[in-house]
Amino acid sequence: MATIKDVAKRAGVSIASVSRYFNNKALLSADKCAAIENAVQELSYSPSSFGRGLRLSRSGKVLVLLPTMSNPIYQKVLSSIEEESVHYGITVLTCATNNDPYTERHLLQMLQNHYVDGAIFFASSLPAAELNVLSRRYPLVQCIEFVRGAQLPSVSVDNQIAACDAVEHLIACGHKRIAMISGQRHYGSTVEREEGYHDALRHHGIAARKEYLVNTMYGYHSGMKAAAELLALPEPPTAIFAVSDAIAIGAVKEALNRGMRVGRNGLAVVGFDDSTIASMYTPTLTSVHQPRGQMGKMAVELFMHRAETLRGSEPVRQVILPHTLIRRQSTT
Repeated sequence: MATIKDVAKRAGVSIASVSRYFNNKALLSADKCAAIENAVQELSYSPSSFGRGLRLSRSGKVLVLLPTMSNPIYQKVLSSIEEESVHYGITVLTCATNNDPYTERHLLQMLQNHYVDGAIFFASSLPAAELNVLSRRYPLVQCIEFVRGAQLPSVSVDNQIAACDAVEHLIACGHKRIAMISGQRHYGSTVEREEGYHDALRHHGIAARKEYLVNTMYGYHSGMKAAAELLALPEPPTAIFAVSDAIAIGAVKEALNRGMRVGRNGLAVVGFDDSTIASMYTPTLTSVHQPRGQMGKMAVELFMHRAETLRGSEPVRQVILPHTLIRRQSTT
């Protein structure tokens, strides 16, 4: 019996395009529609797996789990997920877990109760082994953050290389005393960004100093507190790489409160995420841009693909999207 993958291969299009053909043809070009229609007829394909299940016996809902609703980086990704899901006739149910495993497990009971068909995690607090068990029964996707060892489809940037690029930029600006304000290490991205920070220092023969790496909570006030700790050192850093824009702006504010210059000929600060406030704050913040809209769209495509191939032997897809370092006043 032909599968949606067979149709996509015969038509020379993606699985997502075939799904759109059955849910909303208006989103496809006439050429793609014709190619898919021919493939469907040649293979005698019927959308009998996930697509028909959504219409007849499944909920037609996907659960999106966020650790918090307050992180601005999540909003654009979530909006993109909602927009893309409409194309497949799926409803998005969004819930916050507050990084609490008990809350997350409670929400995931909706899978067993068939209230939702699968889930997209922005950051899971569950161990990899538990996620792997669930992923054998339900379509699950990791977006932005990921749990190391979890064999789930995922979409993110290469956090290690992105962090390395950010620190390389600070080194190119002439800095050697470079600190990092990092986050909570249960996030996979935090660990990888710390690895990228050390990679850049090592590549340029700069010794990593233990006192220059501070782990803190994500947020503006945490950034201020961590920066105060760093700037009070006998030999304070001349540059700071922060694991998020909120932390970075907190660090900038602390430096300004101390009467320091920030940017050229002063303390250099780089953030991560390129959130809206990065270009609105004064001085504007140099930051690593993540393609948030593309992330959300890809998360839905991975979810649909996983739903179609869940019982098969196809390897799990892990998509890495390109990042960009946006240079602004806080370093140049």
